[in-house]
Amino acid sequence: MPLSSGSYADVNPRVAEREAFRLAIKAGPGESLVNGSDDGIVAIAHIDLIDSTSSTAWTSSYQLYEHVWGVVNQVRLYLAPYGGITLYLGGDNIVSIIQPIIREEDIRPLASLVNARIGVGIARNGKVAMKLATEALDTLRSRNNHRVLVLRED
Repeated sequence: MPLSSGSYADVNPRVAEREAFRLAIKAGPGESLVNGSDDGIVAIAHIDLIDSTSSTAWTSSYQLYEHVWGVVNQVRLYLAPYGGITLYLGGDNIVSIIQPIIREEDIRPLASLVNARIGVGIARNGKVAMKLATEALDTLRSRNNHRVLVLRED
């Protein structure tokens, strides 16, 4: 069966996802529909829960799993107003694609709420934004910092 697809660009990731889905529904078999426009800037938040692995020793792996999914939901709800599309990567890592207008001070309360380090990358494409987000997170880890760091592509 031929696949159909839709692609849509928008500064708000939730709008882009919704409209891409609608285009995919409209597309005929084997057809790909494209629409939308934006300035091409992408922001990705890479979220790492602090000390979640050691808590497994006094609970259980399943309780940690339940805790992480609860945190994923908190992150999803917190970042939804920023266009957030939140994904669970596994372990204690979460990623959210967000609007590139977000500032450190917008995310700082989330880091405190879920006891996490949050690295944000802002760049011209998703691959570079994710790389920057991971670099920001690695910097926070190396400093044993429980905050937020935003890195932008030059």
